[in-house]
Amino acid sequence: SGPHLITGTDFIDGVINWDSCVHISQERFSEAPDIHIKNEDLLITKDGTVGKVAIVKNAPHDVSLNSGILLIRTIKDVSKDYLYYVLISEHFWLWFNKNQTGNSTILHLYQNKFYEFPFVLPSSITAQNVIISFLKRKCSLIDSSIKKIQNQIELLEGYKKSIITEAVTKGIDPNVQLNESDFGWIGGIPIKWNVYRINQLCNIKYGLSVPPKLSEDGIPIIRATNVSSGHVIMNDVISAKISDIPKNKDVILKKDDIIIVRSGAYAGDTAYISDKEAGCLAGYDMVITPHSINSKFLSYALISNYFTDYQIKLRRMRSAQPHLNAADVGLMIVLCPDSIEQEKIVSYLDKKINIIDQLIEIKSKYIELIQSYKKSLIFECVTGKHQVGVES
Repeated sequence: SGPHLITGTDFIDGVINWDSCVHISQERFSEAPDIHIKNEDLLITKDGTVGKVAIVKNAPHDVSLNSGILLIRTIKDVSKDYLYYVLISEHFWLWFNKNQTGNSTILHLYQNKFYEFPFVLPSSITAQNVIISFLKRKCSLIDSSIKKIQNQIELLEGYKKSIITEAVTKGIDPNVQLNESDFGWIGGIPIKWNVYRINQLCNIKYGLSVPPKLSEDGIPIIRATNVSSGHVIMNDVISAKISDIPKNKDVILKKDDIIIVRSGAYAGDTAYISDKEAGCLAGYDMVITPHSINSKFLSYALISNYFTDYQIKLRRMRSAQPHLNAADVGLMIVLCPDSIEQEKIVSYLDKKINIIDQLIEIKSKYIELIQSYKKSLIFECVTGKHQVGVES
C-alpha cells in the first residue's frame, strides 16, 4: 500500500480520515522529509477548500502531505490545541477574508501571509490549557447535542420514506386485499391495482445537451444540484436567456413535469415541478411528462423504496459512473391504482409529509442555532472576550 499522503479531502471534524488517504511510493515519500507527518502535528488546508484544520491522531507509519496543506508546529510557549481553536474560529476568517487579494474566485492561503496572522495569546501555557479544557468540554457537549438531533432527523426521514412506500405500494386502506405479485421485492399488490412500465404512462425527454450562454437576468436552469428527494431546491441557480437556447430544444418545464437526474452522485434523484418552478429550464437531465398517471402520485412513487432501492440503484450501477438513460427509466415498473385512489393517496401523503417536514425543519434550525452558539463561544474565548477561569 505504501506511505499515506494527506489531501484536503481527508479532513473530517478536526482529525484525518486515514482510510480515505491515497498512497504514494516510498521513493516519493523520501524525497521530502520536511513534510513527513507525526502525531500531534497541526494542519490547515491552503488551496481548494481553504481553512480545514486538523490535529494528527493515530498516524500510521510514513505519512506525508500534498502541496495544498500547511504543516504547523508550534514553539514551546504556544499550545497547538489552543492554536487549533484559533484557526477554526471566526477570528481567522475575519483576517483571511480581509487579506484576500485580486478578483480570483479560487481561494488561497499563502504561507508568507499566514506568518502575519495575528491572534491573542494568553501569557502562559497554563492559561492556554484552561481555555482549551473549557472549550473541549463545552464543544463536546454541544457536538453531542447536535448528534442527537441529527439522529432524530434521520429517524424522521426514515419514517417519511416508510409512509410513502407503504402508501404507493399498498394504498391507505389497512384492510385491502392483496394478490401475490411477480416481483418478490414488492410483495403483495392490492387486487384492483395494475402494474405498468413508466413508458406506458409517460413521455421521457432530455433537457439541455450543451451549456448555454449564462445570463443573470435570464430564466433559471434546474440542474442536478437543485434536485433533492422529490423537490426543487433553488440554491446556486444559474440562468440563461431563452434566445440563447437552441431552437430545436424543448426545455421549458411545465407544472407536473418530473426531473430525474441522469448521472453522477445524484443519479436517479427526482424533483416534481410545481407552479413555482413551471417556466424554468430543464438542465442536463431527463424530464418525465406523465399523461396517464397522476404526476404527484408518480413523484411520490419515484422516491419510495421500491423505486430507489430496487430499480434505480440497480440500473444506475451497471457502469463505472452512476448513469441512467431514458430507456432505463421507461422500463421501470410502477404500481398503479385507479385515478380516484391516486388522488386520495396524494392528498393523504401531502398532509402527512408536510407535518414531518415541518418537524425536520424545526430540528434543522435548532442545529443551526447550536452551531452558531458554538462558533461564537470559540471566538469569544480565543479573543479574550469571554474570560475563562479555572472554575468555568
